[in-house]
Amino acid sequence: MHRAHQHAVLQRSETELQRSRQVGIEGHRALFFMQRVAQI
Repeated sequence: MHRAHQHAVLQRSETELQRSRQVGIEGHRALFFMQRVAQI
């Protein structure tokens, strides 16, 4: 029971990490795009 709960928490944190990484990539891309637009 406790181990299953621990596993679920681990799984969820892993998913959160992947999502935040994806958001970070998107944010970086948007920032790069905005900088490029500002230069023009």
